[in-house]
Amino acid sequence: MREKIVSLNFNKRAEQIMHKQKELMLFATELASLFPDHPHIRWEKAAFVPWQEIIRKPDMDEEAAPENIRNEVFGSSENRWNYWSNQLDVRRMVLQLVADFLDGEVTREEMKKHLINGHTQLILGEKGDTPYQPPTYITFGLEGQLDPLKTMTRKLGLTNNGIDKLRDNLSDVIGGLNNPENSIDDIKDSLYEFQRIMIVPVFDKECMSAFPFAFGNNSFSMNHINALLRLFGREGISHDGIDFALLANRETPKKAYNHFIAILFEGAELNNGYY
Repeated sequence: MREKIVSLNFNKRAEQIMHKQKELMLFATELASLFPDHPHIRWEKAAFVPWQEIIRKPDMDEEAAPENIRNEVFGSSENRWNYWSNQLDVRRMVLQLVADFLDGEVTREEMKKHLINGHTQLILGEKGDTPYQPPTYITFGLEGQLDPLKTMTRKLGLTNNGIDKLRDNLSDVIGGLNNPENSIDDIKDSLYEFQRIMIVPVFDKECMSAFPFAFGNNSFSMNHINALLRLFGREGISHDGIDFALLANRETPKKAYNHFIAILFEGAELNNGYY
């Protein structure tokens, strides 16, 4: 009986993900119609959010581990479904932000609003009814405590300078979309800098806390990066310890940069065909 219930729940959640994915594709088609002079921008491709591109590189031992072991780190299967659903909500916001950049200037306040609202959707979902509890939150023994989760998700530690730098790097990348001859190589440094600020911002100058948000920084940042890669016609990449490389190499950022570039160019096709 339990296996039947689990199977029914899996099918139900899978259908919900597929429905939301289709709605996102329709939204991308609408955005594409607003920019007829930019047929090279791959809106529909960027609207595709496969599971392999919102997690770290899949580990066979992890996937094969007993359910109770997986739950100690990642929470329930419901938590994972909520995460996927919420990442689709975030992708919609990212695509809208790209359209706003292409349409004109995005102000600091607009960028700040995007960051706070986007991160809130990552953690709670568009309607606030699909709470996702990140591994860090679970590791701290807070699983099931939703009130602090809701409070912390909207607290942004970035300074105005940090917000401006994030916005400027996004602007550089999105500006590259105006030229169909541009490639990932032309925007790789701006992509890296966006990720750096989200993971290891300079204290006091870029951020008044260790991270922009209490949790979920890498997941949130990588959604932006993969959306941009797909807009350029590339596949997205797994998260693959990019944040760990940044954290481990604060004093030698060149190593973190090299790791990011290696993943960007060597792993771009890793997830092709997975959903």
